[in-house]
Amino acid sequence: MTMTPTRFRECLDDIGWSLRKLARRLHCDDGTVRQFGSGRRPIPANLATWLEHLAAAHRTLPAELREVAHAMECDQGKYARNPRGTRPITDGEAALLRAVAGAHAAALLPDAWGAGRIGRETTGTGPASGSA
Repeated sequence: MTMTPTRFRECLDDIGWSLRKLARRLHCDDGTVRQFGSGRRPIPANLATWLEHLAAAHRTLPAELREVAHAMECDQGKYARNPRGTRPITDGEAALLRAVAGAHAAALLPDAWGAGRIGRETTGTGPASGSA
């Protein structure tokens, strides 16, 4: 399945990431990620699968919990029951936030991302485009 630039941006919105934050997570240059978002470069299948997985975890959160998830750094695989600067959370909310943090902790970067090799190819498909 090919991810469209629109779907790419929707996934980032669901996760609460900017293009720049995704580039930092992938250890690649901002320009590569901007090209994915604009459609000038195809989005590798392994990246699309990874983003869809994380976005699905974030979509389980009600809108009011998304800020709490951001404050406790769930997108970095972290979870703290009552982080400073956030309201107390219920047991049900805690379970949702733990699930999001767990999804991030378990979702390893796609093959070759983080190795500093992405953004240098001429084909635009990435060195691991055949794996998912």
